[in-house]
Amino acid sequence: MSTDLPSIGDLSHRQLFAHEFALISPMRTPSNRWQDLPVIPLRAAEFRGQPHLVPQLLPLAELGYEAKLELLDRNSAHCRETGQPMFSALLASDVSPEAMATALGKRMLVRIPGGGTAWLRFHDPRVFSSLSWWLDQAQLRFLFGPVRTWTWPEPRDGCWQQLDRPDPPMSAANRLLITPAQLGRLQRQPVVNRCLAQLGADASSAEPLRVRIERLDAHLCQARASGVVADRDLVRYVMQAERHRHSRIEEPV
Repeated sequence: MSTDLPSIGDLSHRQLFAHEFALISPMRTPSNRWQDLPVIPLRAAEFRGQPHLVPQLLPLAELGYEAKLELLDRNSAHCRETGQPMFSALLASDVSPEAMATALGKRMLVRIPGGGTAWLRFHDPRVFSSLSWWLDQAQLRFLFGPVRTWTWPEPRDGCWQQLDRPDPPMSAANRLLITPAQLGRLQRQPVVNRCLAQLGADASSAEPLRVRIERLDAHLCQARASGVVADRDLVRYVMQAERHRHSRIEEPV
């Protein structure tokens, strides 16, 4: 994974247009930022009745020079207003826009233990960071599909991250299979993110984000093993364990 990347508010012309596609999440970026751009919704038939959930693919190579400059200005304005870029990911690939929209659309659902399916929000940068850490190389290869390089803004440390496609041959499976341990970690992330946000002022800038998140997740597992159930009490338990280096929790009030 590349770490020599700019902060999320400093995306340059060279860095943006080293990619062929940008991914825009309609849940993170309001439509007035992108509805006039030549975007293509990811092709996921299961989401046909919920178009507001479907990420939009922007083929950067189809933009003219002036349009590219305007897009940079638009992204800069969005960063100033929200603290985040308007893009959820930047993708390098040689395939056509239609092929990319189809490939990513197929990856919006994954198989989970027990034979069911679940929505995989890989277009959420926090979720993609988790996937980059906890999927194995074969799983990542399947997730990438035709993408050579995936670049995404990690809001929890304020920097762009970048990962190249792994080498193993891609599986012929129709859907990515998530293991029970991976599913559990992904499902615990909303509580972990709440704890991370509350600890923000205490966070060590020298500590890698992954290290801190995995330690918070371990506290959370310990809390649940101790019988703590409610999210409010789980957060309190984790905060005590992190700040005071012990895992005792008082009775909730």
